[in-house]
Amino acid sequence: MTLAIITRFNVNTIWSLFIAGTAYGWIVEGIYAMTFFGNDGLVLPFSIVWTGIAQHALLSVVIGWYYLYRSLTLRGYLHTLAFAFILGLFWGVWAVAWALETPPVLSTFFGFIVHAFVTTLLLMLAFWLIPRFDPQKFLPSRWEYIVLFAIAGAFTLLVTLPTVQFMIIILLACFGLVYLLLRRHHKTAPPGAPILSAFSQRASVGKILCLLVMPLIASVTYVAMNDSGLIIPSNVFAFIISSIVGTIVFVLSAYKILRQRA
Repeated sequence: MTLAIITRFNVNTIWSLFIAGTAYGWIVEGIYAMTFFGNDGLVLPFSIVWTGIAQHALLSVVIGWYYLYRSLTLRGYLHTLAFAFILGLFWGVWAVAWALETPPVLSTFFGFIVHAFVTTLLLMLAFWLIPRFDPQKFLPSRWEYIVLFAIAGAFTLLVTLPTVQFMIIILLACFGLVYLLLRRHHKTAPPGAPILSAFSQRASVGKILCLLVMPLIASVTYVAMNDSGLIIPSNVFAFIISSIVGTIVFVLSAYKILRQRA
């Protein structure tokens, strides 16, 4: 659905990509997970930002998808290794906070290491496969749009609405804001290649292998911090920092789009 949104609204700037990423976050956390409406002590309006904007738009889409792939294709080995190192360090430090949940979410060291490497290998496979399908030519048909959004609409009516009831209005208003911003961008988009064209350039196998630094550092960090009893509330730090940054980038993205002139 996110790729369809990116294509439909001619997303070709980092600002419009962030808004499309926000749509992705609110689809996941609003329609399906429903943490958009509050979860585990986090209440509205903070739950609107975390995790839809702060985690999904900022960390998943812009940093972990777009900029990581650009590092693989446009930057040198040192840049990619440093990028993977920072992501791995964040991953390991953030993961120890699960032990502070109620009830605690604990993993064996072996389980964490296997999970880290398997998921990274899947990411590496995805980055190797993506350009082979020539993403810049991705163009969903009308029926594909209908089916995709019919599934989301049916889930909303049958599951989300009965669960959250009148609060669904808040989610619809947020989706409306995203739609207006993306529609504005579509009408006034500056010249430039679509975002998906960045994924048509192939990354070398050597560069993709650099991503193995990420699960390695994450595993070493997770094991070392747990083994030494250094269980810190890193989730709180991640929540505060990413929520502030995500909110600022969202507002800036909206401002940039509204300032565009056809």
